[in-house]
Amino acid sequence: MMLATHAVAGAAAALIVRSNPILGFFVACASHFLLDAIPHWDYPIRSLEHDPKTLRGIRISFDRLFVKDFFRAGVDASIGAALSFAIIRPADGYTALIASLGIIGGMIPDFLQLVYYALKREPFISIQRFHSWTHSDIRLYGTHNIVGIGSQIVLMLLISFSMFNLAT
Repeated sequence: MMLATHAVAGAAAALIVRSNPILGFFVACASHFLLDAIPHWDYPIRSLEHDPKTLRGIRISFDRLFVKDFFRAGVDASIGAALSFAIIRPADGYTALIASLGIIGGMIPDFLQLVYYALKREPFISIQRFHSWTHSDIRLYGTHNIVGIGSQIVLMLLISFSMFNLAT
């Protein structure tokens, strides 16, 4: 799933429990796993290589492809954060904090995957195992890119409308 979708969903989830920022962060993390359970489209991470010794048979390679992947993920995450703040338009610092914690919480499971691929140590092994278990096996790749990307946009719009209602 695109990071922008996770950012928007994380902000919305945190707003639901705005009275408790820490709980909001963890609810946003949970939203990530719930969204990953839905069949969806992901863009490829080209710096991942086949490695049969790892949990998913993958390891990360820190080369020029990693820099490109990191840049693309950064743009994706920034779009999600900007969209979240544009929708919420926080009137005070507390609401901005809640939204920020939700944005980070919604995206952090994917960033923890990078830590897993780099270190392959606990607690990242267990987190990766849980992430893999919750992730849908149905991927909307190849000829389904239009359906996959379109479904991401529709999902983000639905979440955005719910965020707008939560923020007002």
